[in-house]
Amino acid sequence: LPKGRKTVILTLSGGQIGLIGDLLEGDAHRWGADLRLAELSSAGRQTLAAILPPYSAIANPLDAWGSGDFEATYPACLEVLAREPDVDVIAVSRDSPPGIAEREIAQSNVVVDAAARVAAASGKTVAVFANVSTGIEPRVKARADAVGLPLLQGTRESLAAIAGLIRYAEFRAQLAERGRALFAEPAASPVSADRLAALKRELAASSHSLTESQGKRLLAAYGIRAPQEALASSADEAARLAAALGRPVALKIASPDILHKTEAQGVLLNITGAEAVRDGYQRIVQSARRHSPQARIDGVLVQEMAPAEAVEVIVGATVDPQFGPVVVFGMGGILVELLHDAVLRLAPVSLASAMEMIAATRAGRLLTGFRGRPPADIAALADAIVRISYLAHDLRHEVAAVDVNPLMALPAGQGVMAVDALVVRR
Repeated sequence: LPKGRKTVILTLSGGQIGLIGDLLEGDAHRWGADLRLAELSSAGRQTLAAILPPYSAIANPLDAWGSGDFEATYPACLEVLAREPDVDVIAVSRDSPPGIAEREIAQSNVVVDAAARVAAASGKTVAVFANVSTGIEPRVKARADAVGLPLLQGTRESLAAIAGLIRYAEFRAQLAERGRALFAEPAASPVSADRLAALKRELAASSHSLTESQGKRLLAAYGIRAPQEALASSADEAARLAAALGRPVALKIASPDILHKTEAQGVLLNITGAEAVRDGYQRIVQSARRHSPQARIDGVLVQEMAPAEAVEVIVGATVDPQFGPVVVFGMGGILVELLHDAVLRLAPVSLASAMEMIAATRAGRLLTGFRGRPPADIAALADAIVRISYLAHDLRHEVAAVDVNPLMALPAGQGVMAVDALVVRR
């Protein structure tokens, strides 16, 4: 694996050098930052200048065609670049599509042999790539396979693959450095064995999907609180409940058959005053019935609004057929589907791994206090991720999916609040 990001590219033309430069700059937002062109040393430049003709530009990428003596200049330049202390990866350009002439096959095999020799002697990562993506001459492929040398196809694809290998090497190095903290066995489930057995019995008696209130009670068993709320079965009752809360409320349809309330126009936020609450109750029920005429409607949930400075995130879990329970974290609300800003980990996770999940998303930047917003309670959020990961692990035979969206990350020291919860039974 590469020991760093510094890459040197050996080419056969100035035009290809221009193409590579355009690709590295144009694709920098995707992978260009992972592949950095190495600076050649003064001694290396002088040695290369002695190998190549006087008109050759000694730079990275390097045009090593020389005066046409390909078999001599290419391996010689490779040897020099392999000795460069600032080089981690050597990418060697050589097109070898099927049907090339015998002479070209021989030249390609010279490149393959030289690249394999340099890789073995230097310990650096060496790859040969083609500009074309039309396959590889079988005799060249067989030679490369025999020495364990990768042959890549397509300039953009090859550079992206090298950048991906660099990222993977860095990931492996991080595991070696922080693996004990990240992947240490989490301490223990926050739920006792007796309480877990009771939860399993309750789930066995429930329907396919839990109602929002049932889902929040399950979260509460794992130590995650919800806002103050109550179920209203009439508009007048909703007005009384809202008055008792004494602050703006959210109104949400309560139905076991409507899992995504916003799609049914079943959510109203920041409602103030008795008349507005009554009117909101009627509107929500009517919208829900239009959206799902056969749905069972239990009433409307009257819920205290979360503080305006809270940050919406999503914490969820699912049971993958191959990998088992996994936990997800990302930007919450409707943005989760728009931005695709989420991170997955196998459940259960440690607290250190939960902190890594937060830092790996764009939501993490918002949580630290973006554009004057107060910093969120990141410690409490990481703790909630751990708890939900345990819920997924403990109840992996009873629960197919958990979706806490949004989970409100309150300002530092105030914890988190599960504003909505969807729990689907297996």
